[in-house]
Amino acid sequence: MIPRQRLRNKLLELGFSFSIRTKRVEVHRQKGSTKRIELTHNKEFSEAYVRIVLKQAGMQEDDIERFIGQEHQ
Repeated sequence: MIPRQRLRNKLLELGFSFSIRTKRVEVHRQKGSTKRIELTHNKEFSEAYVRIVLKQAGMQEDDIERFIGQEHQ
């Protein structure tokens, strides 16, 4: 499981910023583009969920695996 704050920090590194919070999700938008990422209000996320979110954010597969692998060290 990947902590919520760690994933949010990675999205900030990728140029996303917090946009709006709804009842079920938190929306982050990338500056200068139309990309939008929605995070559910969980404290931790499964590796599969994190892979999907980071892929949507534009990260390369090897960078995603490295990010997830850091959690297991």
